[in-house]
Amino acid sequence: MRQFSFALFLCVSSLFAGVSRAQSADAVKPKQPVATVDGQPISEEELASSVEGQLQPLRTQEYEIKRKALDSLIEQKMLENAAKAKRITAEQLLHQEVDAKAKDPSDDEIKGFYLAQAARLNRPLDDALRTQLRSSIKNAQLQQLRQDYVKSLRSGSNVVVLLSPPRVQVAYDPKRLR
Repeated sequence: MRQFSFALFLCVSSLFAGVSRAQSADAVKPKQPVATVDGQPISEEELASSVEGQLQPLRTQEYEIKRKALDSLIEQKMLENAAKAKRITAEQLLHQEVDAKAKDPSDDEIKGFYLAQAARLNRPLDDALRTQLRSSIKNAQLQQLRQDYVKSLRSGSNVVVLLSPPRVQVAYDPKRLR
């Protein structure tokens, strides 16, 4: 067993030594130009500084996409953990805690919704439209109840988000300082 541990130690040590050598070689190795004009190189830094303004909205968009996906994953994990604590599936948990509490909208609610949207709907309140509006109102209510339930789970959980937003380096003009 000691021989195996020593052999493992040697392998890991040589791996770290190789990584260390590769990192030091990268530090010493000059950066390759991205283009040359009449023998004059254009560096990656020059390119990056010239397109920084165009790339910033893309970085912000990338962050927003990642943030939404991360929020969805966090919500899913919280639902799974709450379901596991009750020894049921996440779908069963949602049905118990959210779907069962949703009520069908009354005829007065449907009529009120119709009157608020009558100009946009541009059709009379018949049975087919009443059914569509009932479904629409119930779906909106379910969505709101689910959001409220997930919010309550999040407030009871210890969630730490380590994803950081993109930052912009702002330099000052030394000529304008007193």
